[in-house]
Amino acid sequence: MPGSSTRKTCSKSNPFWFSPSLQKSFSVNQSVPHHITDAEYWSSSLEFQTYRKLKMMFSDSEIIRQNKLLILPEVKPFFKQWSWKVDFCVKSKKLKEPLYIESKGEWIKHDKSAEREFVHMLQVLQMFHPAIFHNLILVSNSTFRLTCTNLQTIHLSAITRLIENKCKLA
Repeated sequence: MPGSSTRKTCSKSNPFWFSPSLQKSFSVNQSVPHHITDAEYWSSSLEFQTYRKLKMMFSDSEIIRQNKLLILPEVKPFFKQWSWKVDFCVKSKKLKEPLYIESKGEWIKHDKSAEREFVHMLQVLQMFHPAIFHNLILVSNSTFRLTCTNLQTIHLSAITRLIENKCKLA
């Protein structure tokens, strides 16, 4: 598998469950006690940290997790519907347009196949959904540029300032 050897040293974060009422996380390999009914699944700590930053600026009703976007509709006989679940979509009266936020760890730089697929999806998004593309923010724990693109991630610590500036423009 391409990139599998480097992925071991720079891998995706481990997914986990988090209980907001207990402020406690549980590994996916660990059983969540039955009395905990508010456990939320998080695919990475970066995604969770991004959510926490968004929660400081917006209410629950303004943040949509794993928002499914239709990239291309089904067109027979060529292909099935193509969709993408962006980590967060923020729809607020504070914003002129919705924001789309994707938490992307630096691991993707070491998995060329995953990076190519992600970049290809973003190119199609740019072509068919320019408004979504231009309101997309890529967040990471480090700043890096996606290969063969002008797209650069912003550091998680900068997301608050960036969104506050967008709110002022609304």
